[in-house]
Amino acid sequence: MEIQSITLDVLREMQNVLSESAGYTVSIEDEIEYFGPNAAKSWYLIRGADGQILGFIRNFTQNSEWSLAELYIQPNIDNRRQITSSLLNVFKSTTSFPVGHRLRFDISSHDLEVNETLREEGFSEKCQTFLYFERSLNDRSYPLESDLVSLADAKSVAEVLNHLHPVSVDEAQKWIESKTIRGVKCDGEFVAAAQIYESDEALEVNRFATHELFLRRGFAKKLMEQIFVEAAALQKRRVYLKVEDTRLPAISFYKSLGFTESQDKRQTWHSRFY
Repeated sequence: MEIQSITLDVLREMQNVLSESAGYTVSIEDEIEYFGPNAAKSWYLIRGADGQILGFIRNFTQNSEWSLAELYIQPNIDNRRQITSSLLNVFKSTTSFPVGHRLRFDISSHDLEVNETLREEGFSEKCQTFLYFERSLNDRSYPLESDLVSLADAKSVAEVLNHLHPVSVDEAQKWIESKTIRGVKCDGEFVAAAQIYESDEALEVNRFATHELFLRRGFAKKLMEQIFVEAAALQKRRVYLKVEDTRLPAISFYKSLGFTESQDKRQTWHSRFY
């Protein structure tokens, strides 16, 4: 087995294995956008003797306080725990984090070998539930409010999304510029926001929140319906999202809109503080 850094050329070779990891056909153009200046220092893959890609690891810095990393090992191959350990060791030896920084991996709860290896490496864990929604959206006729993307200001977007997880103004500005922010306004004020990602087959709702002063007034439902309209217009097969299994009101809300849980997509969070 051989571990090597992931370069742009190698990344283009990885579409199939990246798609297997994500569960849908990924866009290499989107993956290249994630490949920042420091990516080569923390993106690695491991090959078998025949050149087959057996797995990979990579880090996405979310902000100064935490990072979300991806670790994927091909199923049904030998020595999966050894491969996991090898990738983690090279990752840790070449990737540094400030004191107090939280590094997180999301791993399928059914992948016992990788989960056990992460536990042995000192990562704590908790469960996270994936809810998937898939149905025809062609009968929707609500008007799109795409103008809200250009009208949004980063401070307002960050304030709304902070209701769920910390989001900086710089992050919000980046998402606005990349046209991945959707929202709803009330009396000129931004009251609900979502960040979405588009793949060949689906729209992912990556972040979704309502301002704490405007909860339970129908704005979240209106925003999600706008996302359904957009998905239908783009001929996507599904809209999907993930939500922590402890967020019972959110789960109830998503189910009321037709989202159903896919048990085989349940994941475990593994976090380690530095």
